[in-house]
Amino acid sequence: ISFTSEKTIELYRKAYPQFSAKFILTPNVFDEEFTNHLPTDFNDKLRVTYTGGFGEKRSPLFYLKAIQEFINETPEAKDCIEYIFTGPMTRTNKAIFAQFQSVEEIKHLGVISYKKMVNLQYEAHVLVNIDTDIPIEEHSVFFPSKLLEYFAANKRILNIGNDHSVSSKVVKEMLGESVIFNDYAALKTVFKNYMLKFKEKDNNYFAIQRSTEKYQAGYNAKLLNSLFQNLIRK
Repeated sequence: ISFTSEKTIELYRKAYPQFSAKFILTPNVFDEEFTNHLPTDFNDKLRVTYTGGFGEKRSPLFYLKAIQEFINETPEAKDCIEYIFTGPMTRTNKAIFAQFQSVEEIKHLGVISYKKMVNLQYEAHVLVNIDTDIPIEEHSVFFPSKLLEYFAANKRILNIGNDHSVSSKVVKEMLGESVIFNDYAALKTVFKNYMLKFKEKDNNYFAIQRSTEKYQAGYNAKLLNSLFQNLIRK
């Protein structure tokens, strides 16, 4: 019986302790053949990019307000940073974006093709994941597949969500920051640091330095093959 995160396994162990010996971890994976190896581009603006949608359970409000405050408080940011968004959204979230039309650094490109989305991920300096707000730690077990696309893009990741979420743990483990909802001071500090590292042209800072092997398709296929062979022998 396979699960995509350790937190999910913990939840099921409590509900079905009699089957806990059968539980295995098989995380979401990406195809390592499509890993981005292009050098970081420091010739234009710092691009902080979000390529997910905004459904009913996910709101951009905190993130957009933090961007607006940061731009207002940091005049030099106007010339060197842009915040890019793609994907569908609900009417409620469209209305939220409309409140920030005056912030020129916020650019929503709408629904685009998968190929264009991947290109945007490759061109970004930082990729953003915004979690669904699940306040109960025990139930916060979701591992968004969006993170796997970001691993393949080989970019630094900014996660916004609860500290107890799977996304928060994974992003901190790989390479990136996780800011909890409504911590405006922390998020603006992160933005300032991105600008500093961009001006220094710190290539290592914006690329994943830790091994992504345990989230690679090939590595996990070998583990599953070994498991299947053992089951057959038994």
